Amino acid sequence: MNRFAVIALSVAAVLGTTGGVVFATVNAGQNAGPSKPAGDPTNQTPVTTPSDTPTPDQTNEPLLWASTRQIHDGTQVIDFSGPTNIARVLRLKTGYLIDERTSPQEPSYQLWVVSTSGETHKIGMLAGLGDLNARGTEVVGHDYNTNTTEVMTVPAGEVIAKWNQDTDAGSYAGFAGTDVLISQLFGDPDVLKRWDPVSGSTTQAGQGFQGMQLSPGGSYLVGQVDKSGGDSGTDNCLHLQSTFLKANSVAWDTCDWNADVMLPVFSPDGTRLLVAPPGDSAKGVTHLAVIDASDGPSKLVGEFDTPAHTLGAEWGDNAHLYVYGSNATDPNASRSGTWVDRCDLQGACNRVVTRKELLTVGTSN
Repeated sequence: MNRFAVIALSVAAVLGTTGGVVFATVNAGQNAGPSKPAGDPTNQTPVTTPSDTPTPDQTNEPLLWASTRQIHDGTQVIDFSGPTNIARVLRLKTGYLIDERTSPQEPSYQLWVVSTSGETHKIGMLAGLGDLNARGTEVVGHDYNTNTTEVMTVPAGEVIAKWNQDTDAGSYAGFAGTDVLISQLFGDPDVLKRWDPVSGSTTQAGQGFQGMQLSPGGSYLVGQVDKSGGDSGTDNCLHLQSTFLKANSVAWDTCDWNADVMLPVFSPDGTRLLVAPPGDSAKGVTHLAVIDASDGPSKLVGEFDTPAHTLGAEWGDNAHLYVYGSNATDPNASRSGTWVDRCDLQGACNRVVTRKELLTVGTSN
């Protein structure tokens, strides 16, 4: 399940980093041929705007969010202590997984488990956010200290498998079924490897990608490429492709939607991708679109303009989103607070949370 995509409710988040004060957990494309400019009217269909009196359907999952002292899961409120600079909160079957950012410069995260009664314990530390498997029982990620990709159990935190990298490069990792796909960085080109944590075997599986994320279940991956489809990092375009789990191959690139202001995020069923167009990081997210992974971006499932000071969005279920933002023009303002809207995929929204505090919007595993 894709859990790398995290957007901070802060200037740092809008810049596409995973740092900052307030976060929300949140996973791009054209068919073969030249990219159309984002403003090309033939490029985006259908176009909708938020309703004046929206009443979208209720989501299947209750809204989950956390402050530094409480988790709010629907009507339940769980008091806890321990993690403070919360980058992500995930709903588990028997509690919650929290990623706490431990460095303002490096993507270093301390993992915590919070029980439904509020007890907390640490289970490990990863470079970057780990990827939780579909059952919510294991998390995989990269440990810079040992230069290994590790699989650890949840909630115990026992490391049950390690893959020792053959270079000093960093990596992204995610579950594809019971196997793990690893994008090994800084090669020429970056390399994608398939690792079986049980047998320990690895095979090369193609080109690797910066910022690689896998869909829930692992049928698709998305990563960042340049305009030629390479991994030079000179352009912030997106590449999506199917993995070995898909019988029918799918692959497309786009520069019309990218990770300038928000990382792309897969829907819970892994078939759709929520994206934002290129933009000015200082203005936040001004527009959202949903792409069917198999169709590509030439035929959008839905799109809409967002309210002022929108900083990101997360899936509520396969047909609804939680769009969130800051109450102030400066999202780093200590008293700016946070708002959350529940929206359908055509932009019919209603406000469900307005808080004076900074908070982290979460999701199920």
